[in-house]
Amino acid sequence: MSKTESISIRVHASQKGALRTLAHAAGMTLSEYVLESALATGRSQLDAVRASVARRRVCAPRLVRTRRETERPRPDPTTFRLPSMPGDYGAPFEEVVRFVAEKMHCDAHTVAIALTFVAEGMGNILAQGRVFRWPGLFVAGPYRVERDHFNCCLPRFQSYPPLKQLVWEKCPPELGRNRELDAHRRRRRPERSHSLETFLRQQRHAISLQDLRIIETLYSDWRMSSPTHWAS
Repeated sequence: MSKTESISIRVHASQKGALRTLAHAAGMTLSEYVLESALATGRSQLDAVRASVARRRVCAPRLVRTRRETERPRPDPTTFRLPSMPGDYGAPFEEVVRFVAEKMHCDAHTVAIALTFVAEGMGNILAQGRVFRWPGLFVAGPYRVERDHFNCCLPRFQSYPPLKQLVWEKCPPELGRNRELDAHRRRRRPERSHSLETFLRQQRHAISLQDLRIIETLYSDWRMSSPTHWAS
């Protein structure tokens, strides 16, 4: 004989009479009617939860994309992009950063930030009236320019023979960039611009923000693709 236990349920007096009427109409006692109603409600809620989890398992990997995102492939979020050079202008610098990161077995953002400190240190050397030599690449220093009402020092760079030899052997004449280099030399700059230290500080801040956005993107993608977080 199975053991039964009593359960107390709080019901308002007016509701108790309605429950007795419904139980009598169903041919049950009040306790049987309350038990069947509770089990039916529990089963329906459990089925609804199971169906919701099943739908999430099917739809979670298929992220909803906007029309603009579906027309062109999404860029790799782990690829370093130079913040101050939009488009293809910063591609050579980005290739150098990825090359160094691969050789040094570290992330590209760390390399990019390190290069900004190299540029800042080299600028300080030139500002002190000293010559900066990068063996095999170039020598740089302040060059005095004297013209009509114009007497100052400007930076000048001269390449070393190994760099000249590399470009002379590997780069054909039709790939020369005379127009771009001459245009850069003749281009008028604003009279007031940020100092080198301020500009490179802003550059490091932008690189750090880009690295943070990449981490947030990867974490968001992981949450969307992980079965553990489908129900969260």
